[in-house]
Amino acid sequence: MRIIIASIAILCCLASHANADGDATRFAREIQTEPRTEDQLLAAPLDTAVYAASEANFEDLRVLDSEGREVGFVLRRAPATETTYVRRTGTLRASQLQLKPLDEGGLEITLTLDADDPAPNGLRLVTPLKNFEQQVEVYSSADGGTWEPIVEALLFDYSRYMDVRNDTITLPKTNHRRFRLIVADVTAEQESELMELTRRLRGGDESDVTERVLVDRRPFRIDRVEFWTEQAEKRTATTRTVEYPVDRITIEDNDETQETWVVFEMRDQPLTSVTIETEDSNFSRNVTLEVEDPGGAVPRTRVVETGRVTRFRFQSLDREELTIQFPETRRERYVLKVENRDSAPLKISGINVRGPVHEVVFLAAPMESYRLAYGDDLDAPSYDTAAIQAALGGTAVPIAAKLASEAVPLGLAPASGAKAFSTWLNNPWLLAGLIVVLVAALGRGLYQAAQRVDQLSSTDSRD
Repeated sequence: MRIIIASIAILCCLASHANADGDATRFAREIQTEPRTEDQLLAAPLDTAVYAASEANFEDLRVLDSEGREVGFVLRRAPATETTYVRRTGTLRASQLQLKPLDEGGLEITLTLDADDPAPNGLRLVTPLKNFEQQVEVYSSADGGTWEPIVEALLFDYSRYMDVRNDTITLPKTNHRRFRLIVADVTAEQESELMELTRRLRGGDESDVTERVLVDRRPFRIDRVEFWTEQAEKRTATTRTVEYPVDRITIEDNDETQETWVVFEMRDQPLTSVTIETEDSNFSRNVTLEVEDPGGAVPRTRVVETGRVTRFRFQSLDREELTIQFPETRRERYVLKVENRDSAPLKISGINVRGPVHEVVFLAAPMESYRLAYGDDLDAPSYDTAAIQAALGGTAVPIAAKLASEAVPLGLAPASGAKAFSTWLNNPWLLAGLIVVLVAALGRGLYQAAQRVDQLSSTDSRD
């Protein structure tokens, strides 16, 4: 009996230990960096493995030293320094401005910029009109005598059909300050949106119906011409983003809702943009990005962002916007719905997703090793990070570190002896051997107990 009780007790202990480890799955990754001889500020970026195993708001992240003690850190989005081109526009202040109607119904506009003005990168014809289409040719000249054609563009507004408008022209690089614009057929005919309907009655019955559409000859009014320049600026207050791999993607056309559904699965990486890949042209479609929020018996669907994807490739028009930006989101499943209505579905071949890189920044002591632990259901820590924040706010630049490729299972804040015992006990081969031995001992004890019961029964029968 003592063998049975002891075996059951040991098996229960092993089971409870295994359950405890299973409920608090914790991993640790070594933070690798060059040896240090003085205190340094280190920055270790997170990767997909950390995103997949960590809590939604990273409450479970811990930086541990070689003794297993927690080290204060700051979690931030990794910054990036990039060169961007900023467009600056202004009302044209030309020293000379001439207008000349042309025999063919067009209009010639000659503009001369000041010699001190920067070379323009483009111009805009500001007009209050809607629903128009105008062809514009642009010439430039160094002295006003010889004019060279530099660009031909189509200006349009298709508000009657969709929210699409183009009133800008990009200019090639030139040192000229004299420009001539030829606007073709500035008086265009436009059908009225109203129709005049005449009905003739004879004896109470309708005998004749006449429909008349009014045509308005409308001039192409130009309020002003604006030139813009593009200047390169370096900005450091931006966030470094990377492309994250998509685990699985399915693309299907939903005839009932007249939509194309792009369903893709991730590993909880932080995403801020999705770009569709397609060879189709000349479209503008509304899109909706949805996710499933966990919690409750049934997951709740939530709209993350709505927007529009566009691509126009017609004559001199070349414009596309296939990317949807949205607030940072960490989910495993996303649904991108593209609204087709009665148009043919887009042939979407894939997607590209991007998002920021998070990193832990902490003060590292010389000759000390550190690990990043994650994967537990823990409350968010509260550290004194004033020194780290002050260093980041000044001129200090953290030294780049990286996480080791292999994650080692780690008990929840174990002591050194407990850690050694936990590691020894979590060896699967050793644990299996112990279970086999204990089961055999338990079986032997049960067999001996059964024999004793039989012997006692035989003795009682003889008595």
